[in-house]
Amino acid sequence: MDSLQIVLVPAKEDVRRWKAVPLLLRKGSRGIELLAFEHPLAGRQLVKGGLKKGESLCAAALRELQEESGIRGDVYREIGWWESGYRGQLWGFCRVETPKGLPDRWKYYTKDGGGLWFHFFWQRLEGDLKGDWHPVYRRAIKRVKNLWREGLLDSKADAGPSFIDP
Repeated sequence: MDSLQIVLVPAKEDVRRWKAVPLLLRKGSRGIELLAFEHPLAGRQLVKGGLKKGESLCAAALRELQEESGIRGDVYREIGWWESGYRGQLWGFCRVETPKGLPDRWKYYTKDGGGLWFHFFWQRLEGDLKGDWHPVYRRAIKRVKNLWREGLLDSKADAGPSFIDP
């Protein structure tokens, strides 16, 4: 079982390498599903984006969720930070909730990248990743799957800032 450790972010840390990932989960007919999307230029992904200076992990996660999908969410709990192994990026996971009733698939026009249509779908957590997934997203989903199995995504108790071992 992976352990959680407290991590303090240095005050002068370069926030460009810190990424916020809102985890939006639902119980679907095929089990637990995670919100994902198809980027027209870069394949299948999770919603993710950079933190702005002075912004908290969960505030950034909610902002990114709205910017990339049009969904307004609420913080369920901060999960922690994960070393992605990609370009020195640290990804922070924040479990979010939204109103029930989101469709199985939809598209959303985002201003990201000068304006793009993102095609959203629900990825089965226990399912195989089919399609064009970058290796870092494959690792991230594996990490989320392990966190779910360990019960670390289902508790509302706030663990505070933490670091999730790879």
